[in-house]
Amino acid sequence: GNCCDSLLNELEHIHCKAARFINRIPKSTNEYNVLKKVKWKPLQHYYKKRISCLCYEIFHKLSPEPLHSWLNKSTQRRSLRNCDQVDIPKFSKVSFKKSFMYRAAVTWNQLPKTCKEKTSLASFKNQLEKENGTVNISYCEGAMRSNFLNDFVYY
Repeated sequence: GNCCDSLLNELEHIHCKAARFINRIPKSTNEYNVLKKVKWKPLQHYYKKRISCLCYEIFHKLSPEPLHSWLNKSTQRRSLRNCDQVDIPKFSKVSFKKSFMYRAAVTWNQLPKTCKEKTSLASFKNQLEKENGTVNISYCEGAMRSNFLNDFVYY
């Protein structure tokens, strides 16, 4: 869970180099187009997908018991719309934002509701791929609030 952005960017660069080498793509092609051409997803996608799957397992008590305390269901019960949300842990140091506990809570809260409602891990993974559910997950400041407004339906 605590992979810093600079390390992930370095790995992504190596990922693109591998795609270029394997598929004999010219160096002049930018990294985004290389991945698109070979139909590979960025490493960020797999990172977020793995965190999402771990969150599903923890939230539905499918993981080992010591992990169950890493995601706490939200105690705020005013809104039934957010009954599947988890509390985001408070932190005093910026480095905590790179921890698994923080990123897991943020990831889970930003997943589409249709994914969270799935009854098995396999159906959760399929729905996540179908909806491209990890694309909009962001760990930056204010990301949790912006997603909250996106799922509100006006009548």
